[in-house]
Amino acid sequence: MAVADQKITDRYAVYNGDCIEVLPGMKDESIHISIYSPPFAELYNYSSSDRDLSNCASYEQFLEHYGFLVREISRVTMPGRVTCVHCMDLKAGNGAQRDFPGDIIRLHEKHGFLGDTEDAAAAELARKHKPPPAAAATKPAAPADDSRSRVLPSRPSRYS
Repeated sequence: MAVADQKITDRYAVYNGDCIEVLPGMKDESIHISIYSPPFAELYNYSSSDRDLSNCASYEQFLEHYGFLVREISRVTMPGRVTCVHCMDLKAGNGAQRDFPGDIIRLHEKHGFLGDTEDAAAAELARKHKPPPAAAATKPAAPADDSRSRVLPSRPSRYS
């Protein structure tokens, strides 16, 4: 794996590297949760590299290339686990808005994830992970596996 930096403990592992290079070297169904912010198509160019998703010629080409990443995330994500994606609506020109979060959900669904809105997902996670009473708590219970993993898009707060 092409990892610039990493931290591995008995509870978690964090990798800093190019995800397109790092993910293929990871084992199938080995990730409990992934949290990331993809390049916001047509909004900002992060580099001049042809390998950079932010340099796609069109929104459609971006989604096609982003699909390769989503496929790899799906492969490494354990069944019943979650990927969280930071995103927002994008300007599509003439004052219109592009539903980038919706496109992200549809792309993840195409690769085997279940789509959730941030409100439904937050409520479900709070319900599933409600801590037990302090006197009885020694170790948090692991959530029951669902049959498929979920994608949770996260938009910036309207109140921030």
